[in-house]
Amino acid sequence: MVHVGRTADVLSDRSSQPDAFLGLARAFPKTSFIAGHSGFELWKSFTVNQNVPRNIYFDVSGWQEAAARDADGTRADLATLLKKSPRRVCYGTDSPFYSYNL
Repeated sequence: MVHVGRTADVLSDRSSQPDAFLGLARAFPKTSFIAGHSGFELWKSFTVNQNVPRNIYFDVSGWQEAAARDADGTRADLATLLKKSPRRVCYGTDSPFYSYNL
């Protein structure tokens, strides 16, 4: 599992961008990789890219905050991710950083 997407403001997120993650997965095609948080707001990078390796899975931990702000929009986003990558989306809480009670 690799953290993908924004980090704490004091940390650089240069190496946590989708392109860097895709390159890592391509370099090790026999290894399964999980995109932690699916890149948060960068998740669309994975749905528009036609060359996402089949060894990538998507975690949606942290999406609880988006669901709290816009439940219908988050459902639609999740449906898009599920359609693009069927059987490769999983749920995690990333607790205690994100509440699973949302």
